Formats: sequence, C-alpha cells, structure tokens
Amino acid sequence: MGLEPFRKWLDAWDLIPDGEPFASNWSQLLPVRRGDTPLMLKAAMSEQEVVGSAVLDWFSGQGAARVVERHDDAVLMERLFGPTALTDLARQDGDRRAFEVLCQVAYQLHSAAERLPFDGLIPVEKWFEALPKAAQGLGGVFTKAASTFNSLVASQRPRVPLHGDLHHANVMQRPSGEWVAIDPKGLLGEHTLDYAMMLFVDPHSDTGIGDGPGIVARALIVAELADVDADRLLSWCFCQAALYGAWFTGHPPEGLWRGLAADLVERVPAVVR
Repeated sequence: MGLEPFRKWLDAWDLIPDGEPFASNWSQLLPVRRGDTPLMLKAAMSEQEVVGSAVLDWFSGQGAARVVERHDDAVLMERLFGPTALTDLARQDGDRRAFEVLCQVAYQLHSAAERLPFDGLIPVEKWFEALPKAAQGLGGVFTKAASTFNSLVASQRPRVPLHGDLHHANVMQRPSGEWVAIDPKGLLGEHTLDYAMMLFVDPHSDTGIGDGPGIVARALIVAELADVDADRLLSWCFCQAALYGAWFTGHPPEGLWRGLAADLVERVPAVVR
C-alpha cells in the first residue's frame, strides 16, 4: 500500500509519514507526525467509519482517543499503543483484570455520552436488521435470536450513544498508561449491549474467539463489574453472535458464529424468552 490515499491529508494537515501504512476492514491508516507529535491518520473510510469518527470526536478524549482534525472521510487522532496490550494483560493477570479495564472505559464513554448528540447515530434496530431477514430465510437459531432481540428492544432501558464494538483490540493505552477506546461504531441503544461485545474475545484460545462455557463465565465477571443483569447481558451476546452469523452467511466465519449462537442457546436457556 502506498501513500496516495493519504496524500491530500498529509498536505492539508502538515503531516509527515512516520511508519508504514496499513489497512483495516473499512479504512486505511498511517502513523504520522506533526512536528514532534506522533499521531495516527485514518483515511478512505467507509460510511460507518465516518459516523464512528464523528462519535470519537464527540467524546472529546473522555474514555476515547482524542481527535485532532476531522474532515470528509479522514480523521487525525492521537497515536495510542498496543493493539494486543489488553489481550496480553488478560494472559498475564487474568480475564478479570482485562475486564476491569474494559468496564472502566465503557463507564467513561457512557458518562460522556450524556452530552453527545443523537443525530446520525445508528439505532440498534438498524444495526441488527440482518437478523430478522436471516430468521425469515434460514430459520433455526436466527428465529430464536430475532425473537430475543425483539424482547430486548421492547424492554430497553434508556437508549444512549454506544461505542458498538468495545472489546480487547479496540482499547489501547496513552503514553501516560491511561486506557481509552478507538473505532466506535456510533450505535444508539441500551448500554448493556456495549458490555456484551466484550464477551466474545478469549485471549487464551487459538482463534481468539470464546466458546459457550467461556462466554458464560466471562459474563458473570462483567455483570458484577458493570452492575448489569447477567441474563440480559447474555441475551445481547446471543443476539450479536447470531447477527455475525447472518452477516457472514456464505463466508467461512459463518459456521463459527452460528455454532457459537447455538451453543449459547443450549447452555443458557434463559437467553431465549
């Protein structure tokens, strides 16, 4: 990958490349410097990433990476450290320590969310719209997940701006050691959903994705730390696993996510009500 996707912003924002460019699923990134300050330039973003960058800007550095510049499909933010740092922390000090960090970051984000505008956020009904479609076309675990989702939405606690993808790889450290989030999706819904996203990651497995028993065990830890209902937390986790299965229909990860959703139904009957 060359510098061409970044050229406009390098010139406009007086930046110097400070590393090799790399790509995520929905954008391209380049470590840069402005003077002596290390920063990260994210460009050529998809529409959902543009929404996410606006949310990141709204957080104003409270629990999230600070935005320095933002325009069109590019954002310049503080450079953080250690995309694997939180998984390393879990391996060294145990899952509970990593979840303490994640729950503290979630708390900061949800506290900051009180001042965020709701315009432009993605309602959870839209985020999960593939679920009822999969239920209609494929049935099985998707039908159960769609029914559970409808029950959750009907009984949501106050809807607030959510990160939408808060897990080990999306929380990094400032040079000061403070943990903050990156890559928000900008959802609007119940805050328990943000905690459910954390449960999938298993730093101790070869795939990095947990199984049913592990998710249940981690849910008990997170429910205690975040003071949320464990059954409701697992219900959201089940719906999200099924949603990933729907998104990946026809692609290799489909089996993993559908199997995980089915495993959660078998092990946690309370998630299907």
